[in-house]
Parts: sequence; C-alpha cells; structure tokens
Amino acid sequence: MDQTRVFIASSFLGLCLGAVYDIISFVPERTGKFVLRALSDTVYCLIFLMSFFCFVMIRANGEIRWYMPGGVILGLALYFCGFSDCVKKLLMFLGRVLKKLASPLKKAFGEIAKFFEAPWGQ
Repeated sequence: MDQTRVFIASSFLGLCLGAVYDIISFVPERTGKFVLRALSDTVYCLIFLMSFFCFVMIRANGEIRWYMPGGVILGLALYFCGFSDCVKKLLMFLGRVLKKLASPLKKAFGEIAKFFEAPWGQ
C-alpha cells in the first residue's frame, strides 16, 4: 500500500513539475531569446533534480524504486496531454492584463516617486 502512495505522490510531483516548466518557459517563448531559453531550461533542470532528490529522501528514505521515476514521467505526460494548454492560456491572459496595467502603474508610481525626489538646488 505504501508503494501505491509513493507512486501517486510521484505522479503528482510530475504534474507540478510540468506546471513549473510552463511557468518558467513562458517568458523565453514570448520573447524568442535563445539565451533566456537556455537559462530557463537550466533552471528547470536544477529545480527538477532538487525536487526529485528531496522527494526520494523524504518519501522513500533515500531509496529510488523503479515506480518513482515512472510516476514522475506519468505525471509529466498527463500534464502535457491535458493541463498544459489551460495553463498556457491562463499565462497569456495574465500577460495581457499586466501589459494593460503597466502604463497606468508606471504613471502612478512616477507621480509618487516625485514626492521623494530631492529638489535640484540641494
């Protein structure tokens, strides 16, 4: 029974790591910058390795069983087959909202910043 719980938990870890990948790779996909893409992939690999290492240490007392990487792969596959498009659409929507809010926020913060500026004569 414990093996089943670990397999389900590793599948959930795979789902979460899929969401992390979409979030991290959102900016490089939108800008098309190769350097940002390489950097985001490197950061994702480090996050993946650290999370899997912590998962193995916490849930399996440091023992890697065959069903743990299998569960993570299954979770990733389920995420990219079912949830990835929804998360990407949500990120696109949030990007559009932030873009519309950027100009008024810059103007408001610019006015606030004027209160903290020292006069030119001092």
